[in-house]
Amino acid sequence: MTNAQILAIGREAAQCMRAHGVPDFPDPVVDHDGHLQLPQGAAAERVKQELTANPAAQQECEPILSRLPAGAVQDNDTPSAQDIENLKKFAQCIRQNGIPEFPDPKADGTFPIHGTPLETEGKSPRFRNAMDACKQYWDKGIRGS
Repeated sequence: MTNAQILAIGREAAQCMRAHGVPDFPDPVVDHDGHLQLPQGAAAERVKQELTANPAAQQECEPILSRLPAGAVQDNDTPSAQDIENLKKFAQCIRQNGIPEFPDPKADGTFPIHGTPLETEGKSPRFRNAMDACKQYWDKGIRGS
């Protein structure tokens, strides 16, 4: 698959995200190695938080991204050991702040919420309140798995 084809799929996925509740989702770029990437920095962190709060958008747009060849999406978000510890503290805090069913993170830093009621909870008041109460442990957004 050419870089232009990868970029076209990435842009289609970005439009899908915007149409499904993540209005600021940026168009991706393709690096010189053929990896699809989102811009970095503060805007990227904001988008990650919006995606975390709206897992339905990710689920809705996943079929588009699944058309990409393996390895086309660059994942620079491998968590450090300290990140995992902070994510565990975050999960414990979330449980103590009104979401007792919230799981601990997996080794890759994702939370196993796909297929659970938490997956569709999105921006509920209970979820927002717990996230606000626990941001001292983790405020970079979370990824579900």
